Amino acid sequence: MELKIIYLEALYQVGKYGVFLREVDEIIEDSIRYHRQDSRHRHVFEDLLFKKATALFHQEYMLESQYVTTELIKINPSETLHKALLTRIYYKKNESKFHYIKVICLFLVFCSAMMYGSNLLIVRPFYGDYLPLLFDLGFMNLNVGVLVYVVSEIGLYGNAVYRSGRFVKKCRIRKLVKEQHRA
Repeated sequence: MELKIIYLEALYQVGKYGVFLREVDEIIEDSIRYHRQDSRHRHVFEDLLFKKATALFHQEYMLESQYVTTELIKINPSETLHKALLTRIYYKKNESKFHYIKVICLFLVFCSAMMYGSNLLIVRPFYGDYLPLLFDLGFMNLNVGVLVYVVSEIGLYGNAVYRSGRFVKKCRIRKLVKEQHRA
């Protein structure tokens, strides 16, 4: 079993996530059966589950990765790596909605570039002077585009952090209540 764990860690480290995912479930079952800890007193079960969740994340299996990560958080809600992975999963799942905002922002930036360009290439040669209104509208479009992009990115990340933090907090409370009932 020790050699299989080393083999799985090597697969994971070099990024062979498909092969890793095909082989990891058997070793996870064995680690449950034998309650394995390695030489650094690391729980092999949790470590392999975390690597499975990240491998699923890298292979774009978001729902499966989210399920494994939430189960890991239920087991050990104090582990910050699990919360960070859940935050990345939430962020990645909502990223498709963000593509529309990126298109709108690029359109606004393109419009401002067209306004600047038309003022420099068309208005000045024919009228002899720049139109300040075109510069002002272009500057406003550029600022609105950048501002919408930055605010949307911060909002998307903030939503992911809030959702993962709320889930971790619920799991910590449940674990404390269970420990108090045992005592």
